[in-house]
Amino acid sequence: MDESGRAPQPRAFFDLQDDTAPEANPASAPEGVLLGWLDPTPPATDQAAPDGAGVPPQGSAFFTGEVAAMSGGALPFDPVAVKERPRWGRFFLGMFGPWLAVFLMTLATGFSSTNWDDFSAYETLDGSGDSNGTVTLQLSPPSAMHQVDFYYYDWEERVEVSMYYSPYYGDEGAATMPVRNSDWDEIGTYDTQTGVLSFTHPHFVNSTVTTFDVGYYDQAGYDDANDGGEVLAFMGTCCLPLAYIGGTIAAFVRGEKHLAWGLVSAIPAGLVMVPVLFVGALMLWGF
Repeated sequence: MDESGRAPQPRAFFDLQDDTAPEANPASAPEGVLLGWLDPTPPATDQAAPDGAGVPPQGSAFFTGEVAAMSGGALPFDPVAVKERPRWGRFFLGMFGPWLAVFLMTLATGFSSTNWDDFSAYETLDGSGDSNGTVTLQLSPPSAMHQVDFYYYDWEERVEVSMYYSPYYGDEGAATMPVRNSDWDEIGTYDTQTGVLSFTHPHFVNSTVTTFDVGYYDQAGYDDANDGGEVLAFMGTCCLPLAYIGGTIAAFVRGEKHLAWGLVSAIPAGLVMVPVLFVGALMLWGF
């Protein structure tokens, strides 16, 4: 008999129900227990997280509850591969960017340079030889720092007379400079203080009036005026190649493969760009 005083009902021999198990109460449904979540974003819930569990970061798995406490656990997974579209803009920037820099640097160098003719002058002198073949000329250089280039050549008689004076290249302070013939023999002198040039040559014995040309050049003034152009030329020949190599390496390291391969492609592109730049320079500054 059971606790109520009633005799137990007979059961079939195959009924395996455990008599000791409590009977379920159909009036009350079982309550769920929160064990965790697998979503990238934690769900909204009124149940407080266990002490010390904290709030898991986005994209992680978290398990807890009355049954077991399990934390930790990022579930690593490979991201879905997304096919990257070609970035032609970066590629062409790498291909033509270096040549654009070369063109701009060449253009700036050309416009910052001063014409050599702006620092040069020419003089034509007439003179004749006496009975000894001595010719005396009065030269008039624009300044004491101008180079003096005196040169005479007779194609028929093969007569050559020359004198060169350059205070810029080491002749400064010299009182006189030698005048020489075709054999490099000294046949006269040039007085750097008075500007008188005198020489003796058999070709000029009792000669008629002969025209002599003299050139003057201000090398120091020309160099001072072109200091900026020299700096740009140095940058173009030394700094730009180093910048190109460094930029190519940096593009590969940073993963900019389109830009990097564009920079590499700039080298074969030079077969086209170099003639274009050369023709452009000729059109700007003349043949």
